[in-house]
Amino acid sequence: MSKFSDIPSFLHAGFPGLWVTTFEPERAKSDLAALLRDEPGPFALFSWDVARGLVPLGVEDAAPSPRESRNPLHPLGPSACSGAPDDARRVVLLHNYHRFVDSPDVAQSLYNALVQGETTGTHYVVLAPTLKMPVELEKAFAAFDHPLPTPTEIEADARAL
Repeated sequence: MSKFSDIPSFLHAGFPGLWVTTFEPERAKSDLAALLRDEPGPFALFSWDVARGLVPLGVEDAAPSPRESRNPLHPLGPSACSGAPDDARRVVLLHNYHRFVDSPDVAQSLYNALVQGETTGTHYVVLAPTLKMPVELEKAFAAFDHPLPTPTEIEADARAL
């Protein structure tokens, strides 16, 4: 498993599938946005979950997306990231997507999206507490660990309050 801080290198190399094991998906989203902020890009980050649908990262608290965007196949579609600048690499963060990849239509659509992502500059980042996926997808993803904060980091955050 690779280090979380190596993700920008994988994105620049055009790797379309990244699987991040994390018990803190919101912190992982924030940390990834911070890592990419200083990278040449631009990057357009989107976040998907079954309750909110697909939204640009940073506006998750906005009104819920239309019901169809909450479908687990929606973030994999060609028009899912509309609104992103043409020159931007699209990064779609899929929160708890491990719950859906056992479905044959989702697994195949995800695989197809990863193949297409190699040419379109679209990356799919699964944020899940486990590295559980169908065998057909195992070689399509690079795996990363987003560790829990260390006691020193927790103490620093507490002092900042």
